[in-house]
Amino acid sequence: MLPWSAMTRSLWCCCSIPESDVLGRATFTRSTAPTSGLRLLIAGLVVAAFNAAPTAAETIVERSIEVTILADGTLRESTRLLVRIDNEDDVSSWSTYRLFLDANRRVEALDVRVRAPDGGVRVVGEDEHEEVARRVGGVLHGSQRDLLVRVAPLTPGELLEVRHTVAFAPYFPASRINVRGLGSIEKLQVRVNGASDHWRDHGRWRLEGATAGLVVEEQPDGIEILGNALPRIELPRLALDEEAGAVLRFAWGPATEWGDIGAWYRTLHRDLPAPSPVVAQTAREVVAGATSRREKLDHLIRFLEQKIRYVAVSIGEGNVRPSPADETLARQWGDCKDKTLLLIELLRAVDIEAFPALVRFDLDGRIDRAFPSPFEFNHVIAALPVGATDGTNADEYGVQVSTSDPVAAGLLFVDTTQQRAAGHWLAPGLQGQDALVVDASGGRLVETPILVDQERRSLEATLRVLPNGDAHGDLVLTLSGEPAYKALGWLQRLSATEAGAEAAGLLASLVPGAKLEAVRIAPMEGTVPTVTILATINLPALLPRLDTGRPSFQLPGMRVAPSPGDLSDGQVARALPATTAAARWTLALPPGTVCTSQTRDVQVDVPVGRFDQQISANGGQLVITRVATLRQRFVPASGLPDLHALALSEHRAHRRRLRLVCDQEADPST
Repeated sequence: MLPWSAMTRSLWCCCSIPESDVLGRATFTRSTAPTSGLRLLIAGLVVAAFNAAPTAAETIVERSIEVTILADGTLRESTRLLVRIDNEDDVSSWSTYRLFLDANRRVEALDVRVRAPDGGVRVVGEDEHEEVARRVGGVLHGSQRDLLVRVAPLTPGELLEVRHTVAFAPYFPASRINVRGLGSIEKLQVRVNGASDHWRDHGRWRLEGATAGLVVEEQPDGIEILGNALPRIELPRLALDEEAGAVLRFAWGPATEWGDIGAWYRTLHRDLPAPSPVVAQTAREVVAGATSRREKLDHLIRFLEQKIRYVAVSIGEGNVRPSPADETLARQWGDCKDKTLLLIELLRAVDIEAFPALVRFDLDGRIDRAFPSPFEFNHVIAALPVGATDGTNADEYGVQVSTSDPVAAGLLFVDTTQQRAAGHWLAPGLQGQDALVVDASGGRLVETPILVDQERRSLEATLRVLPNGDAHGDLVLTLSGEPAYKALGWLQRLSATEAGAEAAGLLASLVPGAKLEAVRIAPMEGTVPTVTILATINLPALLPRLDTGRPSFQLPGMRVAPSPGDLSDGQVARALPATTAAARWTLALPPGTVCTSQTRDVQVDVPVGRFDQQISANGGQLVITRVATLRQRFVPASGLPDLHALALSEHRAHRRRLRLVCDQEADPST
C-alpha cells in the first residue's frame, strides 16, 4: 500500500490517483522505514514501534492554486509554486519535480526555472522532462504515469519556481486539494472557481486539518483560502494523517449523502455483462460436499486464494470499474474490486447474499464522515449478512460465524486480497474503519470491527533458577494476526537456515543477554495467522543477590502503548494499532528457597485500553504476568489523558525493578 497523505488513493486497490496536484512530490507523505527480514517485519515487540512524524525543511515562499470547474464537469488547475532551497536536504528533495498523469489527466502548460541569489535565471528545458510509468504494488499494467522534471543542479539559497496547468476529468464530481503540509509558507492562495451551474446548484466544501492561520472566504462562485506567514507545523508522533497539514475537499454534483455514493458505485456495475453459466458451474464445483453456507463461503475463499492472483491492469475508467466476473475467472487474476465482484457472483450462484463494501485501508488515517465522496476510499471488500453464531443452524438466513470473526452490524467482512484467513481475520489497516456497504438501497456506513484479541503477541517463559541466580528453561513466543501474516509470507521465501537465524535474532532482541539454543519455528494452521517460535534459553544473573535474601530484577517484555513523552502535547488525535501483548514468566526457585513479592500488582483499565501486572509466589515458584491491550484505533484529543495514564503505568512497570524477600528453608530431600 502507498501512503495516503501525499495524494488521494483511488478506489481502488492501491492504485494511486491524485484528484489534485500536491507540490509535485510527496512533501506531505508519512513514511515507514523499509523492512527486510522477519525481525524487521515484526519490529516493535519489545517497545511498540510507531511511525515518526514527517519532517519539513524547505520554505514555501509562495503557493497559489486555482481550480476551475468547467461546464462539462472537467477541471482546470493552475499552480504557481516558489520554493526556497534552504539546505542540502532540500536540494535532494527538489532536484526532481514530479507531476502525475493518467488517461484522464494531461498537462496543458509547464514552466520550471531556478532563480539564483544574484538574480540569474536558469530555465529547465523540455530535454529535462521524462515520462515514466508509475509503479504501484500489484498493478501489472496501468495508465498512471509520472512526468519527471530534472531540476538539478540546485544549491542552497536558490529559488525554485514552478508554473503548470493541468486539466483532468474526475470519475466523480468531487476532488480535493492538499492546501498545506508541514513546512512553513510565506504566502498562500487557494481558490476553487465554480462559475458554472454545477457549483451554484450543488457546490459543497469542507476544510479539515491544520487550519490555524487560514482565512476562508466563501463566494457565490466558489471559495478562496488565504494564508500569510504560516509557520512550520511540529506534528507529534502517532498523529492522524488528517493532522499532517490542511485538506480542502469539494464537490459539485447532486450526490450529497453516503447512500448517493453507493448508488453511484452501483452504476459502475450497470453495464457489466451478467455472469455466464460458467461462473455458476464453477461455484457449484467448488462448494461440492459443503453442507452449510459457512462451509460454502470458506470453500470459495480458498478457491480465490489459490486460483485468482491479486494483480491489476489499471487504465482509465478501469481504475474504478470492476472487471466482469467471467473475465476475472478466465484470466485468473484481478485487483480487489475484481476479486470481490467475482466472489459475490460465485456466492450468488449458490444462494448466498453478499455486497461490495468500499473501505479505506490505512493504518494512520480514516475517511471524513462529514464529506461523502468515493475518493475517501482505496479498497473494496465483501460484506455478507450473518446468521446465528457457533453451534446453531445458520442456513435459514446468512452465514454462520464465530464470536471471533470480523463481524459488525450483522455483516461478515471478507478481504479477497488476503492470502490466508480471509473471512476470519482482517488486516489492522481495515479494522475500525468506516466501510460503505453498497446494497439495493444505495449504501450505508458501517464501522468494521477491531479484532484486538487476534492481534496478539504472547511470550511464555518457564525457567528454573539456580542458586547463583542464573536461569534456564524454555521460551515460547506466539504471534497472531498481522505479525504472523507477515512472518508467514517471509518464511515462504527463506530457507530453513535463514528462517532459524531470523527467529533467533528476534528472540535475542526480546531477551537481551540470553543464550538461545534449539530455536525452531512452528507455523500453525487455523482461522487466524499464527506463528510460534520456541527455544531453550539460558539467562545469566536473572535473580542477582539471591543469596542475600533480597534479590531485585527486571524482566524484558513487550509493550503496546507509546512512550508517555510522545503524548505530552495533549492536543492532537492519535492513530494506534489495536493489539494485545502478554507475557508470563514462571520461575522455579532453588530447592528450599521461598520468596514473597515486595512489588504491588498494577491494574489500569481505561476506555482506550488496559494494563495488568500480577506477581504471585507459591512456595518455591514465582509467576509474573503482564497483559497490555490497546482497544482503540483512533484516539481523539479528549481520550489522550486516558492513553497517557495507560502508557505511564506500562512504562513504569517495565522500568521498575521487581523486589523479593526470600528465606532459605531446609531442603526436604536431604
